[in-house]
Amino acid sequence: MKASAFLAVFGLLLGACGTGLFEPGPVVLVITVDDLRPDHLACYGAPLDVTPNLTSLAREGTVLPDAITPSTAITPALASIHTSLAVPHHGLYSAKAIGAHRLQDPRFTLASQASDRG
Repeated sequence: MKASAFLAVFGLLLGACGTGLFEPGPVVLVITVDDLRPDHLACYGAPLDVTPNLTSLAREGTVLPDAITPSTAITPALASIHTSLAVPHHGLYSAKAIGAHRLQDPRFTLASQASDRG
């Protein structure tokens, strides 16, 4: 549940991004949060608004209530976000894999693609 909340918030933040700073393409803001439960967020129905900035982004952006995660571990989930690959295709199965393994092709991450486009 925690990782799916992380991906839901990521989607919410990504959907809230607009254009303006780096014309002509969109501005993409990637903020990752580990261990954030949707039942503690007002935009998902929590009674107290303990995250007013996220609530504001949710009002202005897109909320993805059915987002799912490819992994319950944060390292493979982040690798999937940044590569658009499923865990078996990028090869990082756990945080322990970081020291022993690297992404199979780091040229195809979100950051490298954005950098290539200026």
